[in-house]
Amino acid sequence: MLAAIRLAIFNSQHGTQTRTFKGIPTTVCGALISLTMILSIKYGAHQNFSGWPYYVSALILLLSLSMVSKIRFARPAMPTNRLFSILHMINIAVTYVCGFLRIFPEYLILGLVLFIATGLFQGAAKRTPG
Repeated sequence: MLAAIRLAIFNSQHGTQTRTFKGIPTTVCGALISLTMILSIKYGAHQNFSGWPYYVSALILLLSLSMVSKIRFARPAMPTNRLFSILHMINIAVTYVCGFLRIFPEYLILGLVLFIATGLFQGAAKRTPG
């Protein structure tokens, strides 16, 4: 439900061009929840940790609320430095390979958490009116 509300908010602000989004993107939240579940199955957290359902419920609630929050999240952009651009493209390629082959979910979740962290830090730094 909150993903639909976030989409409605995003579409209503379509004409305004800013360097940030308001709220965490829906796809990022969905990927984080999915990867958390994959890692829990891989390492048996859902069997060994009795509070696992509460943890997952809290994660879903927190991410759902972050989608419709006023938290600034920077729009992704290609780096201007040539070396960083090459590393960025390699990282994207490795991420796709790991995702399609369903290997190294740890790499995927690390990349996603770093993506969220940099988006939040840059979003706070690029704060624009609106």
